[in-house]
Formats: sequence, structure tokens, C-alpha cells
Amino acid sequence: MDMNLTRIRDTIERKRLEMIQAAERCGHRTEHVLRLSQELDMLLNEYERLRQRREVWLVS
Repeated sequence: MDMNLTRIRDTIERKRLEMIQAAERCGHRTEHVLRLSQELDMLLNEYERLRQRREVWLVS
């Protein structure tokens, strides 16, 4: 797997765990948990963009 994909996937897992822990501590509807969720969404979107680019490169 591409190093960038591996790195972002690791970051996604850390952010996901951070969000879950924050939700358990603070509740699911706090501003902090919402911000972490938005950060996770951005990471997931970036992962998908990188993955799609890699697929296009491999097919070309």
C-alpha cells in the first residue's frame, strides 16, 4: 500500500479513537466531539481522494 495511504489511515484510526474517547467523557453532542468528527470526515475524504488517484494511476 502507498505510504501516504498508510499514514493517513493510521491518522484516521487515531482520530477515530480520540473522538470516541471524547464522546465517552464529554457526551456525543459537545462542540469538542463535533470538531473531532469534522476533522475525521476531512481525513476520510482525503483518504478516498488519494485512493482514487492511486487507482487511476495503476489503471493508466
